[in-house]
Amino acid sequence: MAYYEENEWRKVKELPFNSNDYSCGHPTITIDDKILYFVSDMPGGYGGTDIWMTRYNNGEWSKPENLGASVNTRGNEMFPFVDERGNLYFSSDGHPGLGDLDIFFMPMNTATGMPSAKARNLGAPLNSNKDDFGIITDSERRAGFLSSNRKRGGNDDDIYKFTRLGTVYGCREVVVNIFDEESKKPFDRIRFEYQTKGDANSKESAITNNLGTIKLCLEADNDFSFIVKQNGYQPLTVNYSNKDASDYEAAKFDIYLKREVVLVDNSKNKPKENNSLNASNEIVLSKGGKNNVSTIFRGVVTAGRDSTPIAGVLIRFINKCTDQVQEMLTGADGSYEFKRDLNCDYILEAIKDNFGSTSELVERIAEKRSIGNIFKKKTTKANVGSLFDTKLYKVGDVVQLDNIYYDSDSYKIRGEAARELEKLVQTMQKNPNMIIEIRSHTDTRGNAQDNLTLSQLRANEVVSFLARNGVAKARMKGVGMGEKEPVNGCGDGVQCTEAEHQRNRRTEFKILSIERK
Repeated sequence: MAYYEENEWRKVKELPFNSNDYSCGHPTITIDDKILYFVSDMPGGYGGTDIWMTRYNNGEWSKPENLGASVNTRGNEMFPFVDERGNLYFSSDGHPGLGDLDIFFMPMNTATGMPSAKARNLGAPLNSNKDDFGIITDSERRAGFLSSNRKRGGNDDDIYKFTRLGTVYGCREVVVNIFDEESKKPFDRIRFEYQTKGDANSKESAITNNLGTIKLCLEADNDFSFIVKQNGYQPLTVNYSNKDASDYEAAKFDIYLKREVVLVDNSKNKPKENNSLNASNEIVLSKGGKNNVSTIFRGVVTAGRDSTPIAGVLIRFINKCTDQVQEMLTGADGSYEFKRDLNCDYILEAIKDNFGSTSELVERIAEKRSIGNIFKKKTTKANVGSLFDTKLYKVGDVVQLDNIYYDSDSYKIRGEAARELEKLVQTMQKNPNMIIEIRSHTDTRGNAQDNLTLSQLRANEVVSFLARNGVAKARMKGVGMGEKEPVNGCGDGVQCTEAEHQRNRRTEFKILSIERK
């Protein structure tokens, strides 16, 4: 340390913990000049070089303290920098990262000078597959500088300037699943709302898929409220936080709805009609005679990526006991309605020109001796993956497959993708004359030509999976799209989290033709 006097530095002296037996370097000091962080390979550390802390009090430096295992690893931690709010940045080759040295962020307790949360990788483009280190930035990370030997700078280390365009931490993925609490079965296409906790202006809505699930990418380091209202169930508001969630893997959040207690007044001649299009397969009780319970089977047909109700679809409801067929065309709201014998199975079919036809078994509900039994059976026959709210696809539709993601620079399908691809197998089996194009995308990092090649390998891998599961290769075409169609703003040079880049490493299918026999 030294003192600046009369336009020059004077009284230069070593700090008391220096030694000929080890090295000390890379100092950074807090804005109040009270805490100094530095790097050393002194005894008592965790790995090669660790980050240590010392305090300045009454003109003396305290004995150095190691920042502990939340910062230091068996590798090397170096180049610390502390911003004006006391947040610590450092580089490490021991924490999981994108390359050799990556830059990490660590909130600090300004009173103790010790870590107050987990270390977080800053992600691309601040980090690369090379050495990234020596960051200097403001407390909001609006702009700053860093050093790197990434390939665009040549063979040695260069200084780079950056400006943040998005949010500080980007978004983190979460898979939301909504279940019936009693049966533990997922709902079929249920709408819900979510918002940043305490901010009503941030409210958004979403709809789960046919398996009662949806993947969201929520702003990182925040608390959220989920609001679910479903006919026949108690309204529910539940809280979710992604402050400790991973930047690399999607979190899982399960919501369970409790069924409302329904009292039926048999003194009325006709029950009140429920016109909600969200109520799929609703059983409506009416009085048709002494102890007689009749049922009505309802649903909605949707089409397109935005699940718009579709009119003019021929719906056939076939009684498996009697072979009696009920038919109707959907109206502008996409809805249909049939009478049903609870003791019989039915086949539900949806047919429209230029769309893929589909069908599904609607299982019987036995024991109609009492209202209680009917509700009980309905609960145990939850609509897992059903087409009661039916979605049809037409030529030209492009449908993204949920959860078909890849690790960076890899074309191998992850284990969680198998279930989603099995759903596509089922769709192809139900539509034996459908021809599709499998389209695979990469994120925008790296060389564009390399990404195009990688995406083609990914598309081929999906085609091979479908072929192994019984889909003829002649019905599929694999196309690599490369990096040219990102789904978000994560283009070249834009700071994004690993989760945001992962959203671009996706697979979708496009319907090329649907032939009729």
